[in-house]
Parts: sequence; structure tokens; C-alpha cells
Amino acid sequence: MIALPLKHGFAKFSSTREYTRVDEIIDLVFSTAEDILEETPEELAGEDGSEDTPSGRDPKEREKPVSFNLACVDKIGKFFNADLTKQSRVVFGDLDSGLTITCAVSKEYKNSSGPGYWFAFQQHQLEKLSEASSAYACFGCGSPEQIAVLPLEFIKSQLEGMNQTIREDGRLYWHVQIHREAEKWVMHRRKEYEWPEITSMMLLGVEGAT
Repeated sequence: MIALPLKHGFAKFSSTREYTRVDEIIDLVFSTAEDILEETPEELAGEDGSEDTPSGRDPKEREKPVSFNLACVDKIGKFFNADLTKQSRVVFGDLDSGLTITCAVSKEYKNSSGPGYWFAFQQHQLEKLSEASSAYACFGCGSPEQIAVLPLEFIKSQLEGMNQTIREDGRLYWHVQIHREAEKWVMHRRKEYEWPEITSMMLLGVEGAT
């Protein structure tokens, strides 16, 4: 007599779980589609007309993508003693600790003031980090031996001075520019804004960010 209600109840519960899983899959598909966009900005000409393009590079020229995200994530996970699992192409998290990071990478560009690295920080990545109890925007600078590990509140405080690109569909990203000047690491922004030193936030070789 109770078999039918149990089956009916199980079917209802199973259906609810299926809808939940479909929603999760849809969210993942859209997030991954956004992450597949270039991590390096399409063009780097500053809004104030300044020359932000890496020396010798045509702004319209597509660079071959570099890919050492996972090596960077491995080092970041060891630094935080966290088990970072992949949530999308550039978003990783540790459910136990509540830590979430984004990790973009850039090749090295030579210029007169020293090596430079260029990244696109997507709006949806900012939103994802804002949902976490502990969050960092991380940027691999040329190799896994040089990683900027920037706390969410710090990166948010710097966005106003960064150049940004708004796509035709309304999505936007900020141009993150990191330069090494001798032993000092600096984040470049538009001319009228301060360029903060981020040396203390760099994960260099076996050293840690502070």
C-alpha cells in the first residue's frame, strides 16, 4: 500500500534534483563560455590616448595564447594550503575554506621600463569573487614563478583607474597591467591615477605573498 506513494515521492524528488542539476549545468556553460574569451585584452590603447600597447605589437594582432594556469593554481593552492578545484576555465575554489580565486596568465612583453604583463579581468569574474568569503584575483606573469596574488578588496579599489573595454553585447573587462621595474612590481593605471606597488603581493618562486 505504501509502495506507490514512495515511488511518487521519489519521482518528485528526483525531478527536483534533475532541474537543479540542469540549472547548475547552464550556469557552468555560460561561465565557461565567458572565460574562453581572451585573457589578454584585445587592444590596449588607453582611453586617454596613451600608448599602452606592448612594444612592437600591433594592437589588432592576435597573440598565441599562453597556458600555465594550472601550474599557477597548484602553487597558489600550496601557498594557502587549500585544495583548489576547477569551477570554470579561470575560477577555482576550495569549498572547505571558502577560498575562491581567479587565475589569468600573460606572456612577457619587453619595453624600456622593464618587463610588462597584460590581462583581461572580466566583470563576471569580479562578481564570482564577490560571492566568496575569501577571494583573490591572481595573475601569472610570464611563468608560474611570478604570480600576483591580489586580495579582492585591493583589486576592487584599483578598478576606477584602469582602462576598460565594453563589448557590443554589454559585457566589459578591465585591462590589468603589471610591470616589473628592477626588483619592484607595480600595477600601471591611467596617468592621472596612482600606480600602486604590489611587490608584497607577489608569489615569487618559493616565496609567499604577504
